[in-house]
Amino acid sequence: MLSNKDRENIALKRFSLISPVLNGQIPNQKEYFESVCVKAIDMPHYGPKNYSPKTLMSWLNDYRRGGLEALKPGYRADRGKSRRVSQEIAGKIREKRAQKPRITSILLYEELVREGVILPDKLSQATFYRFLAANPELAAGKDLQNNTEKELKRFSRQWANEL
Repeated sequence: MLSNKDRENIALKRFSLISPVLNGQIPNQKEYFESVCVKAIDMPHYGPKNYSPKTLMSWLNDYRRGGLEALKPGYRADRGKSRRVSQEIAGKIREKRAQKPRITSILLYEELVREGVILPDKLSQATFYRFLAANPELAAGKDLQNNTEKELKRFSRQWANEL
């Protein structure tokens, strides 16, 4: 994942490549872009990469439309969403959590695997845990209907020194 500093450095490098055209120092921009693209360009964060002249032309157009901000690389369209947990699987996880609100996460995962909702080779435990962490309403022990009384164990008491 790119930090804001990396995104800014990439935008500045792109600007440095197109700035001679913007300043009017180059009479033929197509020849200039072709000469720049002959060898690999050392981009921050990515390292040496080969670009086509058409890419540099698009950077020039992006800069003319949106300035330096437009030269920064964008974010993924599915940023913040799980690519492995589909809407269907998420719905079944929510159903199972509603049926058994106090079940632990590992038991919930194993039960969904047993029922065939989740295939272990398609959805790992780590991905399942990340999905649960991203959705705090699915945390174990959250009883949505009866959230008034805390469960007490055999030798536990509500207050210290109550035994």
